[in-house]
Amino acid sequence: MVSSGAAASVYAGWSSYGAGKAAVDHWGRNVGEEQRQRRGARVLSIAPGTVATAMQAAARAADPDGFPRIDKSRSLHNDGALTEPDDATRPLWHIIEDPSHPNGTVVDVRDA
Repeated sequence: MVSSGAAASVYAGWSSYGAGKAAVDHWGRNVGEEQRQRRGARVLSIAPGTVATAMQAAARAADPDGFPRIDKSRSLHNDGALTEPDDATRPLWHIIEDPSHPNGTVVDVRDA
């Protein structure tokens, strides 16, 4: 499952996105526990950090009244601080195979 920092942080203008990502995390924790008890599939919710996607481009073009963090979005882009999609996928296998992340864990790539 793909998570986001928006699952745990409040960003004005992103209420639906944040709520959706929070639901992904909660679902992953619950199903992860169910699967742990059944010795079934392993479920992780992984937040890849801020990735250079079309969504980020749309955020930079948003109306500041609807998205007050527009300056932060623009500075991440201007400072080259966005992770390229190919680079965002590189740590995934390491995280998935790492037994220190038990079933149902929410993992932020930047902390792994």
